[in-house]
Amino acid sequence: MNWPVRVQLADGSVALLRPMRRRDVWRAAATLARLAREDVHVGVEHVNIGRVADRYLLTLNRDGYLYLVAEVESHFAGLASACPGRFGRKDRHVASLSLWISPWAQGRRLGYWMMTTLLAWCREAGYEKAELEVFASNTRARHLYEHLGFAVEVRQRRAIKLPDGRYTDALIMGRLLGGEGGEQTLERSRSQTR
Repeated sequence: MNWPVRVQLADGSVALLRPMRRRDVWRAAATLARLAREDVHVGVEHVNIGRVADRYLLTLNRDGYLYLVAEVESHFAGLASACPGRFGRKDRHVASLSLWISPWAQGRRLGYWMMTTLLAWCREAGYEKAELEVFASNTRARHLYEHLGFAVEVRQRRAIKLPDGRYTDALIMGRLLGGEGGEQTLERSRSQTR
């Protein structure tokens, strides 16, 4: 990929998408910790900033890993990541994805551009499939993933108990990466923002 990727958001602002650098690690870990305390749909509640930063640093430049930073007007807006499956050679062809966006940057199509960029990178990196986990109650995220071609492969009933006492299902969604045209969409969007 040619970094950085510039995309125009729904409100007309421009986002810069690029791989994480060492100087971004603590800022990303601290932002995730804050989101974990505030957002019901973030999959973790308590974040040890040091451990998260160490994990980012350990895998920052390893093959098969990408931490995609989003900046809007020079402010850290979110992080999307891809990493290899957890079973070694058996699922090395599957990218495990995650995405989080700061509340002030949501609702501007930033998630769409981050995921589109991440999927294009996954294809270039040789991944054949992408999968992610989302709370069933997170309808905005689910709609985004479905729009991008993901389908529910596993539904874990009542796997999550929300702070208000309601239960929600955990969904594992997947998508094959061969030839769906994501690169063409990304290239077309890049040319529109130049």
